[in-house]
Amino acid sequence: MKKILCFIMLVLLLVSCSKDSYDELPANYIEVNGNRLQVNYLNIDGGYFTIGSSENNHINAIGVHYKDSFSDIDYNKKVYFSDAIDCIEFVDVIKENMSYQYQNLKEFSSDSYYCIEKEDNGMYRVDVNIKTSQHSLKIKYLGKRDN
Repeated sequence: MKKILCFIMLVLLLVSCSKDSYDELPANYIEVNGNRLQVNYLNIDGGYFTIGSSENNHINAIGVHYKDSFSDIDYNKKVYFSDAIDCIEFVDVIKENMSYQYQNLKEFSSDSYYCIEKEDNGMYRVDVNIKTSQHSLKIKYLGKRDN
């Protein structure tokens, strides 16, 4: 009986210590067409913001460029690109150092959006979802900005 209990405890210990591959993924990530990397920078300056990863000499990022000033960004609100055609000049999607510039935001699916939440402690929570005929991009980030 003791051997059976020891065996069950060993199995439970192994199961509880094993990690699911999903648990190993970084909490702050950028995923472009299935390639997921950890986000390591957020820049917000003037009329644009950029967020992405520069791991392994590959840059995966987006840059959102506004027509006028930074005041066009709505913090703490989900902004659908289809509703922001008048204030966003273009969006750069960079996948493995190749830049694709979208000036016609109508190329984005209707559920493509960004949300930047600015918290009182200087932290930013960024959530981005972009779908086009060429790209599927997701970003989840919680951290400080780099500038």
